[in-house]
Amino acid sequence: MLLPKKLIQKCPICGQEYNHNKIKILESQDLYILSYLKCTNCNSGLALKILMLPHGMVGQAVVTELDDEELKNIKKVNKAISGEDVLFMYDFFKKGEGLPFVASAKKGDLVTEIN
Repeated sequence: MLLPKKLIQKCPICGQEYNHNKIKILESQDLYILSYLKCTNCNSGLALKILMLPHGMVGQAVVTELDDEELKNIKKVNKAISGEDVLFMYDFFKKGEGLPFVASAKKGDLVTEIN
């Protein structure tokens, strides 16, 4: 698959040019490509989703501390967030219970349920 290199020329954090030979394709379907790049200078990750639409391509990029394997694991969970989940989290943070929980989280933690 051909990825448009103009969408992903430089790291948005440090400005280092990306090595396009290091692009990892995490998922590829008829209408989109999910790829990952890691900056060789600052080690920040970039998750990039490119949508193939009838009138052209659209790219969305997110800077992340996750690596490509962690992104694949999140993709596997694939559980939709319900309105009830959103309201629960709103109440959770509104009551002040969320801050200690977030402060204790470590890189790579994947929260699937809060009791």
